[in-house]
Amino acid sequence: RLNDVACDPEAVALISGRLAARHACIPVRAGSGSIALAMANPLDLIAIEDIEHATGQQVRPLIARESEIMDAITRHYGADAPAE
Repeated sequence: RLNDVACDPEAVALISGRLAARHACIPVRAGSGSIALAMANPLDLIAIEDIEHATGQQVRPLIARESEIMDAITRHYGADAPAE
């Protein structure tokens, strides 16, 4: 449950709110060359590749409800994190 996990602000800062909203994902923590990414669809290879390209880190996908991810995106990036 993403609502029970505190996202590391440094991890959140690695990607834009626009990118997070587009792929319904949010970074939870990062370190040692990898980023733990809460995703509604952890099998979305396009999203994983986009995040890896944007961060230069390997994505470790975690599954979470899309509604919880979108709430976390609003909390961390503000209500103006539009999807493309």
